Amino acid sequence: MKELWHSRKSMYVNSQLTFNNTIMKQVIFIFLLAGIFLASCASDPCKNNKDKADTTKVKHKKTVQALDSIKKGDTVLIVLNGKTYEVAGIESEPEKETSTEAGNKMLKASTTNKPCESESFDGSDRKAAKLSIAPGRATSYNTLADFIQSLPADADMGNLNIPTGPTSNRVAKEKHNVHILKAYIYTYTRESDQDYHVILGTTDNKTTTIFFNMEISGLPASNSNSYAKLKSTRDAFTGFFKIHGCVYGYVPVFNPPVEVEVTGSIFFDALHYTHHNTIGPSWYHPTSYWEIHPATEIKFN
Repeated sequence: MKELWHSRKSMYVNSQLTFNNTIMKQVIFIFLLAGIFLASCASDPCKNNKDKADTTKVKHKKTVQALDSIKKGDTVLIVLNGKTYEVAGIESEPEKETSTEAGNKMLKASTTNKPCESESFDGSDRKAAKLSIAPGRATSYNTLADFIQSLPADADMGNLNIPTGPTSNRVAKEKHNVHILKAYIYTYTRESDQDYHVILGTTDNKTTTIFFNMEISGLPASNSNSYAKLKSTRDAFTGFFKIHGCVYGYVPVFNPPVEVEVTGSIFFDALHYTHHNTIGPSWYHPTSYWEIHPATEIKFN
């Protein structure tokens, strides 16, 4: 009887040892798997965020320090205010103060400056209006779309037959300032009159957004009442985008678009309306001849 008890005890002990060995092997296997997983994460941070796919997609692209180095066909990366943007360089013919319709008389433009030779405004079309700031406080709008909906119809403005000569000043409906809390910069270019044409969008989705033109004006005479405000805005714009040289004739396209808060005076582009000239590059045409011109403050979010 005693021998039988010892035999059963021995069998029990052996079975426990076998069971414990099995558990130990499973624990070691789990630790090995965990080690492999952590090792793989050492080379890939394993972050679950929306920027990961984009970073992987464009990691082979060159990072530049300033946008004046971008050329047609380039696709580069630039870090602006701590955020990385993919920027494509697309060549664009600068807009000119001429009609595209056959038989229309060419409108004379100033030729004082060569492209990018000066920061001073070098145009003639409605110069007095473009370099002035409308009187009064700005009306605030939560979005660019809200602002666009508030504007008079293009046809109504066209019927005013606004003169387009250099002394043409603001008409009554242009004597209005606006402050837009949210808009998106998709692209810009520097034109022959030294303005930066900035194409805004109502949303950050290029397939559904409504485009609108805003202009960072070339500078008036230094003794002008608007000089300090326009220079401050121009400096903020070129400083943020790291524009240290000439970007004339090239349009950088941003992905994602750059979110901004903007203030400025509204302006109707009577010259383009009369001659049916388009504004902006072919892939991002505004649907109206209204503009913010000049911008008087810009904040980058």
